[in-house]
Amino acid sequence: MKLTGDDDDYSATLDAVRRELLIAHRSVDRHLIPMWTIYGPDTVDFPDLFVAALWVAWPTPKASGVLLRVVSLEDVRALLPSLTCIPRREDDDPNVIET
Repeated sequence: MKLTGDDDDYSATLDAVRRELLIAHRSVDRHLIPMWTIYGPDTVDFPDLFVAALWVAWPTPKASGVLLRVVSLEDVRALLPSLTCIPRREDDDPNVIET
């Protein structure tokens, strides 16, 4: 992940982003099954970026409107809360990498 500034600024920024993502994740009732779906890097809306979208999976899948946009898949994985990865299925949207 490329940010300008010294290492302390970089670490503080990453920590702040992680906190905000964790707050968003925890704001969804556990019984509604919050899930992050990772897309990219060739989406129409955000070309050249990887996007993680927070979804509510139950009773029917619904987007929460919370998005994370970064330049690499490694950045997405590093910033999301510790989660279990669900690999892409053949019938998923072609831009889906994993959930």
